[in-house]
Amino acid sequence: MHYNYLSAIILLFFLTSCSSGPQLPVQKAEEEVTISLRDMRNLMTVHSAQAVSQSTIAFEISWAEVTQTPVLANGVCVHTTQNPTVAHTCSPAPSASGRVSLRVSGLEPGQTYYARPYITTAFETVYGGQSVVTTDEAASVRVTSSDLISYARPARSAVLRGIVTGTTTEGSLRRGFVWGSTDPLRQPEETVEIADGRPFQLPLTNLQFGIEYYFRAFAITEQGTIYGETITFVFPPYEIGDIGPAGGIIFFYDEQNRYPFTFLEAAPSGWGGLRDDLRAEFPCYNRFLDVTDFRIGAGPGNLRRLLERCANQPNNIARLVADLNIEGFSDWYIPTRAEVELMLENLYQRGNAAGLSNEFYWSSSEQDDGAAWGIFMGTGNHRLLPKWMQERVRPVRAF
Repeated sequence: MHYNYLSAIILLFFLTSCSSGPQLPVQKAEEEVTISLRDMRNLMTVHSAQAVSQSTIAFEISWAEVTQTPVLANGVCVHTTQNPTVAHTCSPAPSASGRVSLRVSGLEPGQTYYARPYITTAFETVYGGQSVVTTDEAASVRVTSSDLISYARPARSAVLRGIVTGTTTEGSLRRGFVWGSTDPLRQPEETVEIADGRPFQLPLTNLQFGIEYYFRAFAITEQGTIYGETITFVFPPYEIGDIGPAGGIIFFYDEQNRYPFTFLEAAPSGWGGLRDDLRAEFPCYNRFLDVTDFRIGAGPGNLRRLLERCANQPNNIARLVADLNIEGFSDWYIPTRAEVELMLENLYQRGNAAGLSNEFYWSSSEQDDGAAWGIFMGTGNHRLLPKWMQERVRPVRAF
């Protein structure tokens, strides 16, 4: 009995000592991990920002999907000072992610605004890149200067066109053009007013050949004058069929500015000292020269290769053409297949003022070591001809 009582005392002392000793650390619940939106790339993308009136700017913006934290708000903010925030004029987006269309209205006309998309979570607001947009000065009226729509070279006249879209409630429109041979933004030579109507045209007369002209359409309202963009054009000094500067015939005019030249001129009839065009074989028979470019404007390059690779050939027609000088012009070459086609269509089939023969004409476009392309003027037949054949050649030049 005494033994049991002593054991109980020892056990109680041990338990009391353990409970009053150092406490073991208590494991806390795991804390939430917050990822800043600032670390996310391509979170917001502005695809377009443009004024659609004197008081409204339209936006196309994409937001990436955010899964780390709920999105409380997103949209776009604008202000007349840089880096606008949610404290300024803002338009909310209809969804938290994806591409959306937004408009901010109630703005001042003719005012430059700065815009930034934004996204807001419970932790922060982050902004995207800044755009700069100016609202229209007159929302209801837009002016477009159209290109030169026609010209008549013998009369030295041309027709311009302008377009005004929208209407105005402040009064009738007056419309017209500012144009001249100097930039009308600085020194207009003439202003012509056109009666109300759209689109509207203006005939120009007494134009000078080879001069670069400028013009802008305009509309006048009670709010002021609205201009279209400045358009330039050069009145062409030649038409197809005209005598060119070297005494030949113009057979191509580059109206669309696709090439580094404007006109192609065929050499005059009798260029080789005879009544008809010279006959010759294609340079370097039984040898592939890799002169296979068929396009308009490729003739000078073809001629260079014919000269380089057939330098030792006797009676080389390429050398004869390269050495040709007519009226001080020495930039002649053998036309490509496409250029011979133009001579067929614009000269032979239109009265043949160039005096082309009713026979095959060589182009500088070869096919392989034994054949190159020729065109028969009488029928328009395109044919691969043996290079040893003696066919006609009419040199051309580009300027």
